[in-house]
Amino acid sequence: MAELLYTIKANTPKEEIIRELREHPEIKFVSLVGIDLAGNDTDEKIPVRIFLKDIDEFYAGTAVQTDGSSVVLPGIATGPSRL
Repeated sequence: MAELLYTIKANTPKEEIIRELREHPEIKFVSLVGIDLAGNDTDEKIPVRIFLKDIDEFYAGTAVQTDGSSVVLPGIATGPSRL
């Protein structure tokens, strides 16, 4: 069976990413991962067709939003209930 996971290194030229995705139609989603200053990670899974349509916005850093569920609030969200 062929490789099931493809990775693209940070700072890969946009044209190379477009070429890779078009050469591999079996790839259906792109997962963008970010790490905050405290080391907490979050990722956003985006359909390839939307990623390619909005690739300029992704490169400008304006196309990804999360729902806030990845925010880590030690002692608040994980602490004992005070009801």
